Amino acid sequence: MSVINKRISAARKESNMKQQELADKLNVSRSTISNWEVGRNYPDLDMIVELSDIFNLSLDSLLREDTEMIQEVSKEQRKGKKRKLWIAGLTSALIISFVILGMVLKESTNFFHYFSPVHMVMVNKEENELDWHTATFYKEKFIGHSTGEDYFVFNSIFYDKEIINDSNRVDKESLKVKISDYETGKSVAEFDLKPNESRSLKQLKRHVKYKLELRGREKQLMVNII
Repeated sequence: MSVINKRISAARKESNMKQQELADKLNVSRSTISNWEVGRNYPDLDMIVELSDIFNLSLDSLLREDTEMIQEVSKEQRKGKKRKLWIAGLTSALIISFVILGMVLKESTNFFHYFSPVHMVMVNKEENELDWHTATFYKEKFIGHSTGEDYFVFNSIFYDKEIINDSNRVDKESLKVKISDYETGKSVAEFDLKPNESRSLKQLKRHVKYKLELRGREKQLMVNII
């Protein structure tokens, strides 16, 4: 039969401490202290250590000849060791998994295109020719890696939904931009875009195909949709 309950009660009384005072020091309820002292249940290993500090008693003094409690403490220690080993093993497995996943994703262009999406568009034409030219978009992040499509889609939540005139020369003329619904042909937006100027495309919806047309005097018309 456990005797630690009697030792807790005796140590508390010798310290002129009420059950509520001890409970406050341990951040438990008064009924918890009462249950310990009458032997309904026992403090765990962490609480025993705190009790030894509060009453300035060694663990040996609290547990001496208390066979039942010593068995409980030994059981808790074994559980703690197993728990630490399990956590260490799980942590190692997760680290290895993330490293492998990172190596795989590093080789995946689509991964980076989803989390850092950008449609890079370049239209080659005759200089000063002012017809509308439909932009071609590519499935991969870098142009030339796969067959292009004549539409773009905001298929990632990470798009800023902006279009930028990707020209570093301020002496170049503005581009004319026209965006329409690819399925219906209905015009969605039409505007001029100066060199290095950006324009919000917040009105465009996700997972909807859009056609982009560009018009300008330069031989190369370049925009980025981000």
